[in-house]
Amino acid sequence: VRLHQGAEILCTPQTARLAHEGRLPTLGDTRYVLTEFYFNESFGFMDNCLRQIASAGYIPVVAHPERYQCVCYGPRIVNLWKEMGCLFQVNRGSLLGRYGYSARQMGMALVRRGFATAVATDAHSPVVRTPRARDVYELLYQEVSPAAAEILMKRNPTSYGQDIRMTTVKPHSTERRAPLTVPFSKTYPQGTKQRKATQSPMKIQRLSFPPPFSHLMRK
Repeated sequence: VRLHQGAEILCTPQTARLAHEGRLPTLGDTRYVLTEFYFNESFGFMDNCLRQIASAGYIPVVAHPERYQCVCYGPRIVNLWKEMGCLFQVNRGSLLGRYGYSARQMGMALVRRGFATAVATDAHSPVVRTPRARDVYELLYQEVSPAAAEILMKRNPTSYGQDIRMTTVKPHSTERRAPLTVPFSKTYPQGTKQRKATQSPMKIQRLSFPPPFSHLMRK
């Protein structure tokens, strides 16, 4: 087993400055930066922070995008970040339905439409939110495809430590055409990271990805 040093960065107003100073911890000795935000953070702050990280030469990996309020309000945001060069890491718990209906629907949409780069446990301890991953691997294998399970949980996570291009999961043809509607829920499981948003949330009326999505897929 080969271990790589890494960190999940909770983005703050100082993150952009640290990025341009080259002081952000990365996943291994690569350009990949695993970023997270408070779940009720505004789209404006998140978008600016990710753009600053990208402009400093890093590749932002957005942790658990399916759990952010602004993404559930307006999934079109994901298209903007994809075009910016961001990657997306979906949580195991979201796909297993442990963070509510909206997070699961959004997480599965990201996987099935080819936006997700990896699925990870977001492990915090050996007791709570553990590194156990077999259950979500089997879910991906059965509900999406064997190839998706292999790419999202083996091939791409290994690529994090090698600074090489990620493999894209081929989206289902029916998923690419169908609009996505995600009811937003204000009910959060205990322990989720929230605070007063830096800015007002971006208001987006239509909750759908704009089809088609082929132009957003990296080859």
